[in-house]
Amino acid sequence: MNMPNSSAADNATPIVPEIVEVHPDDEQALSEVAAMHMELLDFGPMAGLGLRFIRDVGYRLHLEDGLLSVAICRVAGEPAGFVAYTDRSVSFHRSSLGRHFLKVSWILMLSLLADPRRIVKLVRALKVVGSRRSEQQRFADPLGEVVAIAVLRKFLSRNYADENGKRMSESLVVYAQKRLRTRGVDSMRMLVDADNKGALFFYHGMGARLDAYEQAGEPMVEVWFDLAAVAERPAVPPCWQEQHDAASEVDDWSDYWERLNDEQPIFLIEAQDYVSRLRSAIDLNQNSRVLDFGCGFGNISASLAPYVGRVAVWDSASNMRHCAYERLSAVDNVEFLDISHAEHDAAAGQFDYILVNSVVQYMSDEQLREWLKRWKAMLNPDGKLIISDIIMPQYSFIRDLLAFIRICLRNGVLLRSVWGGLKEIRNYGSVKASRPLSKLDEAAISKAAAEVSLDVRLLRENLTYHAGRLTAMFERQAT
Repeated sequence: MNMPNSSAADNATPIVPEIVEVHPDDEQALSEVAAMHMELLDFGPMAGLGLRFIRDVGYRLHLEDGLLSVAICRVAGEPAGFVAYTDRSVSFHRSSLGRHFLKVSWILMLSLLADPRRIVKLVRALKVVGSRRSEQQRFADPLGEVVAIAVLRKFLSRNYADENGKRMSESLVVYAQKRLRTRGVDSMRMLVDADNKGALFFYHGMGARLDAYEQAGEPMVEVWFDLAAVAERPAVPPCWQEQHDAASEVDDWSDYWERLNDEQPIFLIEAQDYVSRLRSAIDLNQNSRVLDFGCGFGNISASLAPYVGRVAVWDSASNMRHCAYERLSAVDNVEFLDISHAEHDAAAGQFDYILVNSVVQYMSDEQLREWLKRWKAMLNPDGKLIISDIIMPQYSFIRDLLAFIRICLRNGVLLRSVWGGLKEIRNYGSVKASRPLSKLDEAAISKAAAEVSLDVRLLRENLTYHAGRLTAMFERQAT
């Protein structure tokens, strides 16, 4: 990771920059980011592989996979800079090559055919990737890293400081910090050339710790940021800060959720997979108002927030609310909702979408009927309720287990996830024995919808990797 040294100050008037997430299907933003990378970070080995490689492999492919996030900064609609960051600093390069070896090889071949001199840059890039394998013994994901950051030179001057007094480079760094913090990341690093004194002095002024580092035989500096307190927390309803009182719990599943921890990496992977499928199934945009009901540890809301205008979150378990609050408090468009009782439904008619993922199997029939009425009241006239991961009567544990193994293998977390699962399986199994999971078939789903005057249709595919389960979309009946 490198940042170009700043140039002399401009005489431009101060303008507030706008920072937005880049989506993998946003061709204009991808092209702008790739062009800025080639212009400002041309000294790096990846840039030496050509514009197409940077755009289609360096950014698009990794965005599609969820391995990388990219935000572009614009001033009055003009691209001014960007930041690329990941919460998988240790496994990022290995996962990328493992998943897309053939596609990456094909694009590399085309790049080399266009300019055979690029073989020198390719050798250097491979050395960089190889040199990072030793980090598997030093660190473990999730670990944040800013992979690339650049600001066009005319926007580097203090005249372009934003309304909070931050320079654009600082705004991009803080943006990445906040986003990584929502994913449960405690530390973020950047790798900077040892001779880039201007950048090192700048990061040191932001409170970073600097450590000597060597990458592929070249002197570098590890720039470390502690993310524990990157932003003030917004005010939240008192119920979000309540402490769990085990004696007050009367429901077996509620007690189980109160004791669960969020240490397993598969939870975040499952959330990102769900959001990717959701975005393919429905039209989400910056005007969408969404309720994440049963938000759990907040992973889905954190992954969803960049794609919508507002995300409201709620979970009935105080342990889950506490974890979600820790994860989401730095996200500007997240609202901590209190719908613990029917009289709290001030959210009536607000939402375009209500997401209920992997929740209804833990509800009784009576609870489901009651919540269907309340969810309907919270939807706007054209809103949709999406209930996913519905377990059918012909549920197959073996099929679910195989799906779990596949997603763990694809993301390189099988051993850690299996070990974590083995520690939980006894608790989960004992609760399941005393309070079996609820199961619904298509007829039962249609009946439940009709009772509250909702139309329902089943999606062709479930919105999680559990292909043997169902997703149902509900909406108000036409009058």
